[in-house]
Amino acid sequence: MNRQPTEDSERADGATPSAETPPIVCFLTGATAVGKSDVALHLAEPHGWEIVSVDSRQIYRRMEIGTAKPTAEERERVRHHLLDLLDPDEVASAGWFREQFLEVEADLRSRHRSALAVGGTGLYWEAATRGLHALPPASPELRAELEAIVERDGLSAVFARLAASDPEGAAGIDRYNRHRVIRACELVELTGKPLAHIYSGTREGERGAAHLGELGPSHLGRHAPTQLGEGNPSRVDGPDPSRNPPYFPTPPVIVLSRPRPELRERIARRCEAMLAGGLLDEIRALLDSGLAPDAPGLRTVGYREFLPHLLHGAPLDECRSRFVIQTRQYAKRQETWFRNRLPHATTIEIEDGESFKATADRVDAALGRGQA
Repeated sequence: MNRQPTEDSERADGATPSAETPPIVCFLTGATAVGKSDVALHLAEPHGWEIVSVDSRQIYRRMEIGTAKPTAEERERVRHHLLDLLDPDEVASAGWFREQFLEVEADLRSRHRSALAVGGTGLYWEAATRGLHALPPASPELRAELEAIVERDGLSAVFARLAASDPEGAAGIDRYNRHRVIRACELVELTGKPLAHIYSGTREGERGAAHLGELGPSHLGRHAPTQLGEGNPSRVDGPDPSRNPPYFPTPPVIVLSRPRPELRERIARRCEAMLAGGLLDEIRALLDSGLAPDAPGLRTVGYREFLPHLLHGAPLDECRSRFVIQTRQYAKRQETWFRNRLPHATTIEIEDGESFKATADRVDAALGRGQA
């Protein structure tokens, strides 16, 4: 087992970290079950890099199996950040995550360390790298009205209300995420504008040039962007760097993908593996500890599907099937988000039978650190 790198040791690749080196080497993302975590370990360990989780559920303590959280052995091999930060009954936000992420960046910079940012939560990725939009504050009156509708008619009623006003925006969010559905409906009704318009424009704390542009087509192969800067969410003409010192450009973004049939099969196998690994016992322990069934942590795919079984005796097979279906639908939404929000990212499709080490080597090559 590899030792944990020390602050004053050289990186495994022989290069001495520099204070001028951006602390985040790249963002590695992709749909759930695509293999991000395994590829990241094979990529980070040889270089002595650390890993920063960009996952909205791995922030919760006592939720290990259903969130596919890195194991103790994996954390021993590579230092991980932004895991186990909150109890499952606490509410997180994109703004809160941004503050945590910036603190980790500052820590990495102070130790002259580099890290991969790994995860599939698009909202958190945008908060960390592009800042936050100036959104209208919550309306207590409208919020109370929407919460009352949920209690009386179910969350689907609020989702239908959102879809009637902004069908495109509604299609892009998780219709089973109570907080996001209510907030989206609230924003649309407060502003009278669709979500796409609300989330366009300048962000507070946005960084400047897309680091992808510095790699150049020679490193990106057939996935090279054709118009770097044109329409890029992280354009060269970003805000003044002095607004958010110390300043580094947005790191390159690598999206891992697999053919849809293969990803669907991987999702089914992983769901079964989670159940075999004790997922029901994990959920039961959370409930036995006094955690409310509607706690923020339990609104997660992989947890909420089994509450009817554990609380009301619903057939386990039905819950299991719903778990697989909901996970596949979540993966599809992620892929849609990557296409729409990361048009200039480098996509690496993992080939059938390809090892995680081989994929890590391809990512290394795309970053200009290996042979293409």
